[in-house]
Amino acid sequence: MFNPQALARLLQVGTRRVAVVDDALHPELGLQALRALSAKHWGAFEQSPHNAFPGPELALPPSGAHAFAHSLLTHAAPCLGLDSATFSITSIHARLSLVDLMPTLLRPIQRVCHRDRLQAPPGSHVLAGVLYLFDDPKLGGTNFFDPVDANCIDAWIASVANMDNAQFTAETGLSPAYMAESNAQFNLQGSVDARQNRLIWYDGSQFHGSHITQPNRLQSNPHTGRLTLNVFAVCSI
Repeated sequence: MFNPQALARLLQVGTRRVAVVDDALHPELGLQALRALSAKHWGAFEQSPHNAFPGPELALPPSGAHAFAHSLLTHAAPCLGLDSATFSITSIHARLSLVDLMPTLLRPIQRVCHRDRLQAPPGSHVLAGVLYLFDDPKLGGTNFFDPVDANCIDAWIASVANMDNAQFTAETGLSPAYMAESNAQFNLQGSVDARQNRLIWYDGSQFHGSHITQPNRLQSNPHTGRLTLNVFAVCSI
């Protein structure tokens, strides 16, 4: 499935370290196989009640998720300043995901950036990965943010979860949209552009979100929509 010739590089996005692996999968055995799998099982994709992802998802079986541990250890760890000889993956989850909600349908918690902390135990580290499976780069890559006030941001995020759209718009002055720029609570550090078969890894505990500035291009179709493979790994260091 993996492209043995793929090499990782470090991309500094503001204060963020992001490992970027272009041409991550074998074109036929990996990339096209995942796209075909998504189309075949499209009817099984569903909105998850456990997170705020703005679209349907399909969890991969543990065997499929663990296949990405090799990529994590081989490519991402050195770029992120981790020693692959001294840390280990304690759990890993992966899902195919497709963003398809128009901005007016987004809940407030979907209109702000987020973190992937996964209730990780003390001393552990969460790495998140996104593999872009779509071929239209205008569907958007990934943004990274810093909170303006780190001491207050958790309380603010918690309050957002209890707001309706009208309250959120009134409080922030923001029209319904995917978050793609700085605002009163967050400073945009930068973005990683989408490219088909590009895999990025980053610290999941840092704020990030999809860089979607042309939501009219979103489609509920795994062949043409913003289809990604999202991976979450809890590691001990």
